[in-house]
Amino acid sequence: LASGSWNGEVRVWDTITGQCLVTLLGHSNAARCIRTLTVPEPGPTELIISGSSDHTLRAWSLSAAASALRAPIALDDVACEELRGHTGYVLLLEVHGTTAVSGSTDGTLRVWRHLPQSGSMACLHVLRGHQGQVYCLRFDGDYVASGAHDCTVRFWDARTGALLRCFEGHSDIVVCVDFKPKLGRLVTASNDRTVKIWDLVSGTLRGTVHGHEDKICSLLYTEESIVAGAHDGALLEWNFAGVHKRSLPDTAVVAHAAAAAGYLDTLVNTLWWVGISGLIAFLVMRRRRR
Repeated sequence: LASGSWNGEVRVWDTITGQCLVTLLGHSNAARCIRTLTVPEPGPTELIISGSSDHTLRAWSLSAAASALRAPIALDDVACEELRGHTGYVLLLEVHGTTAVSGSTDGTLRVWRHLPQSGSMACLHVLRGHQGQVYCLRFDGDYVASGAHDCTVRFWDARTGALLRCFEGHSDIVVCVDFKPKLGRLVTASNDRTVKIWDLVSGTLRGTVHGHEDKICSLLYTEESIVAGAHDGALLEWNFAGVHKRSLPDTAVVAHAAAAAGYLDTLVNTLWWVGISGLIAFLVMRRRRR
């Protein structure tokens, strides 16, 4: 497990003992986002990629042998590569395979890939087009979706860097985005308190769903429904016809409901979310019988 701090430190932890294995120093400002990337050759080697308010990313290399020891790691066993290019805070980072995508307050996204020939990370593409800060991104290995301060959502081919679609319709900042190419849908959420469903092929708007009374801050898109959380702690679920199915959780974790549902995800048919209060809650989702 790796974590980043406002003081720029990146720490690697043993999840069993809770022991800090190493503290990685290098960023001159807050470490805002962290992901791990596994390089199969000549390794395997695990890279910890961190993005910072100092406008840089860093790729910290931990050998598989060192990370498997479950003992403090010497800084001599950690290699660090600085990735430059952004001119604003690096706030967003997604990883798939040996490719990473970063998003910044400078309005751009950058596609990075680990090159086995050089053993280093290289910037393959700079995705330009947003007017203002990029607030959200989703990357599935082939495509990137991004939402920004300009109220638009852009859909890119990460392999070529080409812009495939620009979706316009929200009246405020787009803060969440998700997509499933096989289903042909892209789903977005905005500070305008709405969730929109788009057709990836035609680029047309399939529907807009309402219900939240406060700004939306989290979004989960499954094959069966959409769940969105807002700053007032409300979690709402809709089907793809835009019909409101229910409020989640039905009966509570009352203390958590007072805080924003800041992060949503699923694990083995279980919805879990993290609030600004720091509380974590779980709810078992019953799947529809086919």
